[in-house]
Amino acid sequence: MLFFVKRFSFKVKEQEKSARKVYVADIGLSNSIGFKFRSNKREVDFVVKKGQKVKQLVQVCWNIEEYKTKEREINAMLKAGKELKCKNLLVITEDKEEEEKIQNKKIKYMPLWKYLLSDF
Repeated sequence: MLFFVKRFSFKVKEQEKSARKVYVADIGLSNSIGFKFRSNKREVDFVVKKGQKVKQLVQVCWNIEEYKTKEREINAMLKAGKELKCKNLLVITEDKEEEEKIQNKKIKYMPLWKYLLSDF
């Protein structure tokens, strides 16, 4: 029902020391029994790596239309992109599909269904 993922860091020691990110397999179940997890406003949801190289940063946000939500998600992604030297920035949404340039960085928005059908 629950699974834990280590936070990303190039340093193994930092990965081991940091708290694990908790994911719930069934969101409906978590809502019905009252699990509530606070999220850090400055984190990226997924870091896709090939070997030691960061290939893509992924944020997942059902609806990115609200200004505060978009600002939070994009700022975290831009900061992580700079720190990890990654330009491949993706936001997975319910239905938004477009590309946008923010601070000279290209951010791609893709609906979840399309992402799941892609070859990543």
